[in-house]
Amino acid sequence: MRISSIMIRLILLSVLCGACIRAPLAAQRSGRSSSVDSILSAFERDARERVIPSRARSELMQMLRLSSSPAHRDSILNGLQRLALESEDMNVQLYATSYLGDAGGMIAGSSVVAQLRHIYQLRPLVRLTVLDKMPLQQERAAAAAFLRTVAAEPDPNGPDPVHGYFSNGDLRIQALARLSEMGEDGAAALRAMHRSGEARSPQAKILLDDMARRGFPVRDLRRALSQQ
Repeated sequence: MRISSIMIRLILLSVLCGACIRAPLAAQRSGRSSSVDSILSAFERDARERVIPSRARSELMQMLRLSSSPAHRDSILNGLQRLALESEDMNVQLYATSYLGDAGGMIAGSSVVAQLRHIYQLRPLVRLTVLDKMPLQQERAAAAAFLRTVAAEPDPNGPDPVHGYFSNGDLRIQALARLSEMGEDGAAALRAMHRSGEARSPQAKILLDDMARRGFPVRDLRRALSQQ
């Protein structure tokens, strides 16, 4: 059977239209990736230069709020983790860690707690920032478990009379304090720690005993902030 010239033209037109449709989609995917790289570069620059207020930081959080693509969202979160781990600039480390923690409070089903935990292990100077962000996390169980692990760590100084029991910024005390800001999830972890006696530092033992005497008073910081 011979194919008419009209049919050949229709086939060619279909092929050309398909190419026209596919090209913008590919460009859009490429542009999305470059936009993430661009905003992360601007974020790093503003953090390094201590720009306040920072348009880049605002735009990055807006991108996270509006993103409907898990892959797009994860590329931003991974970029923040990379900045926290790879930058030698202290301001970049702090801002990247802080905004990653804020993102974990916005996004359900993410792995931000694991990312923050990794930063905690490798970047000692931002450990307090990591702990401060735990009560805000959507991953409540993972955040409480991490804080409980930190609170149970031994004090490397022991009962050193030079440092005293309550040194400034003690990580174990800070972890217990952050658990007390996690509502009932935190209270359950504190009660379990007190029952098991898993706290090994003098600081944590003293504070847990005091919390137990007062009935483990807690507040839900995440809920309180959401109602403002």
